[in-house]
Amino acid sequence: DVEAKMSRKGNKVFSKKITRYVFFFLLLISLLSLLLINDYKLDLNILKLGTAVASGSKITYNSIKFDSNKNIPTPSFSTPGLQSLEIEQKAITKKTHVVQEGETVWEISIKYGLPMQELLSANNLSEETALEKGMVLEIPVYHIPPKPTPGPRYGELLDWWSEAQYLWPIGREATVIDFYTGKRWKVRRTIGGNHADCEPLTAEDTMIMKETWGGEWSWNIRPIIVEVDGRRIAGSASAMPHDIQYITGNGFNGHFDIHFLNSTRHRDGLVNWRHQEDVLIAGGALSPPGGSKDK
Repeated sequence: DVEAKMSRKGNKVFSKKITRYVFFFLLLISLLSLLLINDYKLDLNILKLGTAVASGSKITYNSIKFDSNKNIPTPSFSTPGLQSLEIEQKAITKKTHVVQEGETVWEISIKYGLPMQELLSANNLSEETALEKGMVLEIPVYHIPPKPTPGPRYGELLDWWSEAQYLWPIGREATVIDFYTGKRWKVRRTIGGNHADCEPLTAEDTMIMKETWGGEWSWNIRPIIVEVDGRRIAGSASAMPHDIQYITGNGFNGHFDIHFLNSTRHRDGLVNWRHQEDVLIAGGALSPPGGSKDK
């Protein structure tokens, strides 16, 4: 009986130890799993479109890392020729505008290349405010310094919200260059706040654009460079005419979309990752799929 009691007692002690070890082992596995999930790196060079990405996952575009619930950071390149380049900080200065008879906030915002809501906010106005002749409005002026690129083929990776939309405001003309083929055509940014809504200037520009997409209008996305006022900005475009049209006689019924770093869709304010991928390709921060030169 004594031996049986000691045996049962020993078994209980052993069982408790085993339970304790199993508990700590499972706890360790859980902690490691959390660390791996939070630190897991998704390589968008191989990530397929439509793949769900958990918020907080670490995503890698080649050597560029960003959180899936944050904006894409602008990469810094270590190109030897750019190491000594000093980049000045973006600056915002102010000027004034005296309202003339019959002027509207929209017209003034277009004149100075500002989003209308920003002009209203800078002057504590609302859309219902009636402008009067002689009113003095404060006009923010953005000075966007150039950013380095890894080579002459690429465009500057400029944030849409704080940089690109001020360099290419509504009403301004630009040249679009297809990244893969080098084909060029003229466009005008005619509307759009979350990204640039654009139209080809002439029927010839429309023809070149259509040829670039294989002779058909398409929602397929391609990396592009936008040349405006001596700057080359990395962008991404689709080629489907839709919605509002301002330019007539160009053979293009509607406008098409051009996206830049961190720009979003109009319908829901969300980032289109396919567009962002091609923006990074045009900026030299991401290699083309399979190293291809054309799509």
